[in-house]
Formats: sequence, C-alpha cells, structure tokens
Amino acid sequence: MGKQEKRTFIRGFMDQMKNYIINEVEKMPENWDGFELRAYISKAMKCEEIEMSRKRKACFKNDCIISNLRY
Repeated sequence: MGKQEKRTFIRGFMDQMKNYIINEVEKMPENWDGFELRAYISKAMKCEEIEMSRKRKACFKNDCIISNLRY
C-alpha cells in the first residue's frame, strides 16, 4: 500500500470513528463538557487488538519500534 493509499485508508477509518461518536451524542448526559467528552473519545478510540498471526504481530511490533511509532 502506497503512502497516498495509507492516507486515504486512515482518513476513511477516522471518518467512520468520528461519525460513530457524533451519533452517540444523543445518548450523552447534558452535564458533560470537554473533560468527559475527551475521556469518552479516548475510550472509544481504544479499539480491541486486531487478530493476526504470531509472526505478523511480531513483525508489526518490530516495525513500530524501528520506525519510532507509538504502540
């Protein structure tokens, strides 16, 4: 996947997350302000770990370390 394809994928994924959270606004308590909203968004963005083979997971972790990416 090229750099532009990665950017497109990330934008689409983030748009889906944004739309999901915005659709949840109707259920949120009225007294929530920026503090609670940041806490909710942070919790919502903590996705479950993606299933992958041991080998692929090890390579992924190694790539993150080598590329200085947060993981």
